[in-house]
Amino acid sequence: MTATAPKQARFIPTFTDRTAPAHLDLCNVCGEHTALTHPGEQTGMCPVCARRNVLRDAAQASLETLFAPILGAWVNHWQGAGLTFQDLVDVVELASGAWANDDHEGFLQRRALRYVRRAYPTPTVTHAKPDRMTFALEDLPMLEDVRPADSAHPWPYFEDGEGKKVDVLAGPDALILTLAGDVRAVLYTGIHGQTYHKARPEAPGFQVPPRLWPAVTAALSGPHGVLPSLTGVDVDAGGVTLTLDLYGKSSRYSLTARARYTAREPHALGLPYRVTFPEVLDRGREFFALALWVPADLWRAFRTALPHGVVRGPARPA
Repeated sequence: MTATAPKQARFIPTFTDRTAPAHLDLCNVCGEHTALTHPGEQTGMCPVCARRNVLRDAAQASLETLFAPILGAWVNHWQGAGLTFQDLVDVVELASGAWANDDHEGFLQRRALRYVRRAYPTPTVTHAKPDRMTFALEDLPMLEDVRPADSAHPWPYFEDGEGKKVDVLAGPDALILTLAGDVRAVLYTGIHGQTYHKARPEAPGFQVPPRLWPAVTAALSGPHGVLPSLTGVDVDAGGVTLTLDLYGKSSRYSLTARARYTAREPHALGLPYRVTFPEVLDRGREFFALALWVPADLWRAFRTALPHGVVRGPARPA
């Protein structure tokens, strides 16, 4: 066996805070460990305090990023409900303990943090299994006809070859495939990016022949794209009557109740106004009670006859 020489102790220089070089100093936070001072800085932080400071800054930025949108939505919601800004400041002070003296305020804040830490532990997030649904395209019903809106259906609806009603919904997410002969297959996949069809045993969609595709496109666009259009305004002793074009069918409605309205997209170029009714007193099924198109040439008559907006009354015979 060969003898190994003993290791010599490494020389570590020692300074005081008065004799240390310009780039070294005591930590300005804990005051115990050596800190590295960068050019232009009077004092610095040791590695432990520097790491804690960076993490605290990151935690503050994270809290502001996560909390600011929620707090902003909360302020707008309750101000819209009728509370004043000072009312909301009082609520924040009460919830945060800012109303108390310094010692009691800290106690309340620490208690609140301990509570939420226990009540809302970090959940476990795992990879979700992919959704699987197997069907044949020929299982999808083929649309054969489109029916106009009537008293039982406030918007046009479709029927398949067996005369069954097929709802064409505008809200859900959809995958549209082009098949042979320009036939489209519309597959509903979910809503707001969340799949929902696992609980639906039927095929999640339908097939569309080329002749019905324009009508289906309008239905998939939703009421904002295919709102009823105002074609006439009549004022008589009985009140105001609007004539609307509901998907190519002229209908007259007497409007008696009043409500506040707002006009969207007002243009001086002959384009129509989109009128919405934020406050509806009679919630009928016809969605023109919520919104409709008013052509520019009828806008003055509409505003003159209905200075405060209106809500649908009993329909008069067309």
